[in-house]
Amino acid sequence: MKISMSGSGTNLVLFFLGYGQDPEPFQKMQAYLPDDCALAFVYDYEDAEGDFKCFEKFSKVRIIAWSMGVMFAPRIVHKLNLKLEHCYAVNGTVEGIDDHFGIPLPAWNKTLDELTDDAHALHFYRLMCRKPALIKQYLETRPKRDLKSLRNELEFIKAYCADKKEVSATFYDKAFCSSQDVIMPPAALKCSFARAGVETEELNSSHYDPHIFMKLISKPF
Repeated sequence: MKISMSGSGTNLVLFFLGYGQDPEPFQKMQAYLPDDCALAFVYDYEDAEGDFKCFEKFSKVRIIAWSMGVMFAPRIVHKLNLKLEHCYAVNGTVEGIDDHFGIPLPAWNKTLDELTDDAHALHFYRLMCRKPALIKQYLETRPKRDLKSLRNELEFIKAYCADKKEVSATFYDKAFCSSQDVIMPPAALKCSFARAGVETEELNSSHYDPHIFMKLISKPF
């Protein structure tokens, strides 16, 4: 895993990104940070290693986890002594890859099998955004990830999910589910959080929804 931090302050917004990402498309969200707040990204899940101890110094930490980041965040955070303010899940589940409570394994394998050139990587980003204007906006600051790293990440996440670690969705205070999501099945997400009794709010958007990210980042501590 990789970590990128910007800004400074006594509080922290800790953002676990999804598969295939880096901080580049999200840098403009720094403008929405509350006062006295830093922003950190966790991304590139090619392994489960990372020095997260630097997050323990903050007075309050808000977790925003998106897509596969929803699976990784509770597994990383439980090892740390963080003063959590709120934890939000967006278009992801703690199960990650799961035929009932996440992305079905056949769909994940299909993505891995087809990722042979940059055109297929671009296809994933287009599915993630769906709307032409959002696709254009996202691709202007597209993540700088090569095919090897993307394939390594797909392989690692698949193996990580196969080791069924018991993690409760109650780690999250609230989940958000985009009705137009063609990456994470909305029905699976709702089932995952409903069985844990976690409130789910439906969004009229696609898998990648910068508006909900900005809303959650900008909330005062």
